[in-house]
Amino acid sequence: MADLREREGTAARALELLVLTACRTGEVLGATWAEIDLDQRVWKIPASRMKAGNEHKVR
Repeated sequence: MADLREREGTAARALELLVLTACRTGEVLGATWAEIDLDQRVWKIPASRMKAGNEHKVR
């Protein structure tokens, strides 16, 4: 993680998010800012993007 934080670029941030949230690669790569509520500190992944077909909240 320390090495990732030192690296620049989107790929490093995506891998860091993947590790910290334990989400699937496709969920991280498909994330949009509309899914992320910075005030509530929650990422709501819509059911349409989830394997099980249910909305998933990452806090």
